[in-house]
Amino acid sequence: MTAPWRRFPDVPRLLVGLLLQRHGSGAAGIETPPNLHQLTRFVRVMRVGGASDAVNDYAHVEFDWFAPTYTALDEMSQRDHQWLLGGGLRHGAAVVDRVTCEQAPTEMPWAPGMRRFNGIYEIVSRRHPA
Repeated sequence: MTAPWRRFPDVPRLLVGLLLQRHGSGAAGIETPPNLHQLTRFVRVMRVGGASDAVNDYAHVEFDWFAPTYTALDEMSQRDHQWLLGGGLRHGAAVVDRVTCEQAPTEMPWAPGMRRFNGIYEIVSRRHPA
């Protein structure tokens, strides 16, 4: 008899699901939408690396926060930064065990009319039933 298959969570999708609960429909995704310049805020979540072992997944995840003004961008990114580091992140059967900040939200170039902050985090999660 074989044990039930257990998988690591799709960390970007897990985080997007939680961010949509925080910011509302259409305010987060794994890709920037074509109408980005029409939005008042948006968060893109992208896995950029990381390892795993038999128990844990160590996902390196970039967050890109977008807003038309510095003030709006700073507030949104700082609130999410504190939320990420606060612990207790869970979406369905997927549980995040630990979040470590590798780069706090920092302004990065983007395009006229839209500003961007970028932050990088290590998200540690464990396997869960598929």
